[in-house]
Amino acid sequence: SWTNATSQARGTAPSARGWFGFAAAQSAPLFYVFGGLGEAGNLNDLYILDLSSRPLWRKIAQKGGPSRRFGMSMELSGDSILFVVGGQDDSAAILGDLFFFNISSGQWTSGCNSNASSKFDITPFPRFMPASVSTQDGNIVLFGGVNRNDTLGDLYLLDSTSCVSGLRWDHNMYQPAWKNYTGSPAGAVPWPRASLALAGSSESVLLHGGRGSTGELSDLYLFLTAENIWVNLTSSVVGPGPSARHGHALVDTGGGTYYLFGGVNSFGNFPRDMWRLDVTHVTWVRVNSSGSAPTGRRWHGMAYLDGFIYVFGGSGAAGVLKSTACGRHCGWARQDPLGDMYRFDLSLSQWSKIYSANDGLFAGPGPRDSAGFAAVNGNLILFAGQSPAGVNVSEFPGQGFLSDMYQFDPELLEWTNLTNNISGSVPSARWGMGMVGANEHCIVFGGFSSTGSSLNDIYLWDPEDLVFTSLAPSSWPPRARDSMGFGFAGGKIFIFGGSSYTRLNSLFFNGDLWGLEPPRPVYWQSSWGLQTFLDIYDWDHLTIDGVDFRLDRPLVFCTSYFPCSIKFEKRSLGRLHRSNGGYVACSASKGCASIRVELLDVECDDSSSQSVFIIDGANLTLVGCAFNGCASATGGAA
Repeated sequence: SWTNATSQARGTAPSARGWFGFAAAQSAPLFYVFGGLGEAGNLNDLYILDLSSRPLWRKIAQKGGPSRRFGMSMELSGDSILFVVGGQDDSAAILGDLFFFNISSGQWTSGCNSNASSKFDITPFPRFMPASVSTQDGNIVLFGGVNRNDTLGDLYLLDSTSCVSGLRWDHNMYQPAWKNYTGSPAGAVPWPRASLALAGSSESVLLHGGRGSTGELSDLYLFLTAENIWVNLTSSVVGPGPSARHGHALVDTGGGTYYLFGGVNSFGNFPRDMWRLDVTHVTWVRVNSSGSAPTGRRWHGMAYLDGFIYVFGGSGAAGVLKSTACGRHCGWARQDPLGDMYRFDLSLSQWSKIYSANDGLFAGPGPRDSAGFAAVNGNLILFAGQSPAGVNVSEFPGQGFLSDMYQFDPELLEWTNLTNNISGSVPSARWGMGMVGANEHCIVFGGFSSTGSSLNDIYLWDPEDLVFTSLAPSSWPPRARDSMGFGFAGGKIFIFGGSSYTRLNSLFFNGDLWGLEPPRPVYWQSSWGLQTFLDIYDWDHLTIDGVDFRLDRPLVFCTSYFPCSIKFEKRSLGRLHRSNGGYVACSASKGCASIRVELLDVECDDSSSQSVFIIDGANLTLVGCAFNGCASATGGAA
């Protein structure tokens, strides 16, 4: 039964408040109260309640400490250290800071003070009202919470026993891993939205418009990848710019210049205007063009390659309006998709139509919208998308959700159907996915599936081998979604926003920003020293390109901290010369899962009996390789 002990309590009791920090000792009936939201605003005072006899309140003197806040997490570790994480302060900012309080000294200390490498120095992004608990071994478990309009589902562990030598959050022990940037950037963060336009450059991500809970948007944001800062450019724009819209596309053409085309506005119209942005001077200019311009459309593919902008498909004014079964985009009535492609010559400011699915001149992709469309290695790649049943193009199979893949050669102006040639872990049929060319590959993420739900899987596509690989970054992934902004910038792929949908018919807009370092080629360096340990991640390649290289010392791949699978690949003339007993080592105990060697010629210039590849508990695959004068030994490996 309940006992009201309010009037029985002695000492100085806390004022009335809510959303405060509350923690209990394990060895004694002691309870701690910190901060919260009171009648006069936020608080940061600290009290202890002793229930060993008659309830006794005591206010604790503090040296330093967190700012006034509410909705924070507070836990007591080892009955001696209080931890406070996050909350919301007087300015309504959501916090991600960490403080710990030494009960015996009365001293607050800020931050993690980690002595670990930055690759291990993980800090939860800002949140308030998370769930937390202190474990028996003194660690802190932190889960979820709220960041602006986004509900979080990530999990962090804090090794609180290492307070003296430095605290460390343990979230992503291995790289590469998804990183949620949502709460960490400074500056004004864009509101949640879907069907936005996003493009990446070498140092930044540019975002325009989309559709949010209030309708179509026309705002403009820049995310600086090195500084980790959002910059709201909306009020800085010189002159008129594109109207509020969703379903449009944006490409980076270099030198701080971007082009925007298409979309649908809040009146249901499909503007055919093209805009050029000088991001340095934040100036939009409406492009005057000649030639045969595309009809108005949304959810089209757009990519930049070698001085030309390419636009494929989408749905719009030329399509047949679907007045029923608007599907998951209820209120975004669909038109039948388009199957044409246009090219815009930047030097001439001229459009030309270069393909139509219905002209019968040569085989190519059928009409679709919300497809993946990206430039990689001098070609254009088209993948999947939606071509709703009822489109009068019966010669194109797979109406509805598609999983086909085509490659377009811009020199020959020809499509090649790759669908029956691709292999590996091919993504399921989908539309609204993110797809971008990155580091000589394509990355595909998420989308909306034929099963009626959003996805958050991620794939690597190798355009040379025509192989899909399912990637598994070692961290909590972004929420499943489609129609998000997706781009490559500063060596990472970035995801912003999008809509999430489940079979429970719950649809909402995301406002989070995620980054991931994708696979990258690693070029052989003659300067690699004795027993070199390479910082190579678990989907990297090693490329032998153009000249001869010498292996004259041990080369050990991977470490227990960074598991990896290595691919040696010869792109052009050149060979590997082994001398002085040099070798390449791949040991499962060091985190090396496998080595795959393709089209590599190896010359052994010495009489050593040492094998070129030393494999311990891992897999070695040789494809089209030649070895001359080399020894080999096996201890039963397969």
